[in-house]
Amino acid sequence: TLRMLTGFLVPDGGIVTIDNENIAQNPLSSRRKIGYLPENCPLYNDMEVTEFLKYVAELRALSNSEIQGRINEIITTCGLGNVIGRSIGKLSKGYRQRVGLAQALIHRPPILVLDEPTNGLDPNQIVEIRNLIKKIGEDIEQFAAPQEGEVAASGAEQGEAPKQEPLVNTDTVGRNDPCPCGSGKKYKKCHGK
Repeated sequence: TLRMLTGFLVPDGGIVTIDNENIAQNPLSSRRKIGYLPENCPLYNDMEVTEFLKYVAELRALSNSEIQGRINEIITTCGLGNVIGRSIGKLSKGYRQRVGLAQALIHRPPILVLDEPTNGLDPNQIVEIRNLIKKIGEDIEQFAAPQEGEVAASGAEQGEAPKQEPLVNTDTVGRNDPCPCGSGKKYKKCHGK
């Protein structure tokens, strides 16, 4: 479903519209409005972080004059300063997710779709990514971040503040692990389970 909403798959039936445009009739125009982080984000492991972001910025048709400034901005936003100069393939899963998020944001999309953004991360990385999503959600008109079939975060109607509902996935968080909700307590103390 998310691949249809983001224009990567054509629906068998029905119509998907983005900003009142039929995505099937205007695919490029519609895709320009969307930043998408797929569940298993394809990254070029042999590329260095800023090299990859420059490549994506060029694909997204950012002007040469704005590319470096936007890369610097997105590196700060996504907390990638510690991994500048490193190959993507040598990064932890959490940092690779941040790079994927950065590529989804590089062109300043008004709509952001994150497919299972914390899938496979350890409890500390889950907290970090959720906090990052919350911070980013303040600047995005609409966003959705489904996790395990539920929406972990979603944007509100235009003009309203985005809503952030922490989702606790008991299948990936042990009772004695830090709670991903950010309370600082162990999961069992925070949720009584």
